[in-house]
Amino acid sequence: MFVHEGVTRRLILTFIVLLAGQAAYAQPGDWSYGDRREGVHLRVLRDYTLPAGATAHEPIVVLGGTATIDGTAEGDVVVFGGTVRVGPTAVIRGDVVSMGGTTIVDPAARISGRVDETSIIGPDFDVAIGPLIGGWWPAFAFGATLLRLFVVLIVALLLTVVAPTWIQSIRMRASSTLLSAGVGVASEVLFVPAVVAVTIALVVSVIGILALLVFPFLMGAGALMWVAGFTAVAINIGAGLRGRSVESSRPHVLDLLIGFAVISVVTLVAQSVALAPESLGSVAWAVRAAGWLIEWLAWTIGLGAALMALLGGRQAITPPPLPFAHAATR
Repeated sequence: MFVHEGVTRRLILTFIVLLAGQAAYAQPGDWSYGDRREGVHLRVLRDYTLPAGATAHEPIVVLGGTATIDGTAEGDVVVFGGTVRVGPTAVIRGDVVSMGGTTIVDPAARISGRVDETSIIGPDFDVAIGPLIGGWWPAFAFGATLLRLFVVLIVALLLTVVAPTWIQSIRMRASSTLLSAGVGVASEVLFVPAVVAVTIALVVSVIGILALLVFPFLMGAGALMWVAGFTAVAINIGAGLRGRSVESSRPHVLDLLIGFAVISVVTLVAQSVALAPESLGSVAWAVRAAGWLIEWLAWTIGLGAALMALLGGRQAITPPPLPFAHAATR
């Protein structure tokens, strides 16, 4: 059921109040309902109860909880992701809106406004032996893939614009594909044992507990470095397709977009094919495997190049002079 225009307007006004900092009524249960105040009664991941004989003059908003109304509510009652229970003694002057939950209204209750219930249909678990095909899982996987690629693209764009010198140094290392891939595979194999060893060493050391507080930031820095490597590989692919060499070109956003599309297009096609009927299930998994392989190669080469750039400094690798160059200068 669609929410009435007036209800939508009230919802917008309610959230303006919340964002303005006036939603101060997530208070303990001994709050006096009889006092008239300006604002909104807000509960986040908590239940709200308006007992019989009590009056709430402000709107009631519950996020992730249950709203039980037995008294008089002068404003709207809005519940997101929870249940609205309106008892026989309840009097509600405004609207009752439930989004992603259920509404239980006693026939004896008096509601002056509208009762709108917007249901969010849950996933249909179509589980079979083997991969999930034709149910909710392919749609969820497709959405998760889009979100993951979108986040990576945003970070890659920022790195290309903000840190072009760093990306260029990684690009120079990534041009040595086999060497970068070897370093990347070795780092991926040794990553988990290294993390476990470092964690144990920090725990048993004297300053280990304090050092552990810095550990999440180090992991975040490592993830950022990995995305930088992926960005460099994507730029190299885009630059190569445009006929631009690594040595003579600087990181360009257009090269990034082209390379990113080349790397991710097979994965997106695979996720789209997975939404097809079950007869295409084997085809979807074959294309998906190809997409995973392409992405894994890009991420692995980028990781190796980023590590070599980190250990070898950020100076660009210049090719050695040609032998005849010395003879020409003599």
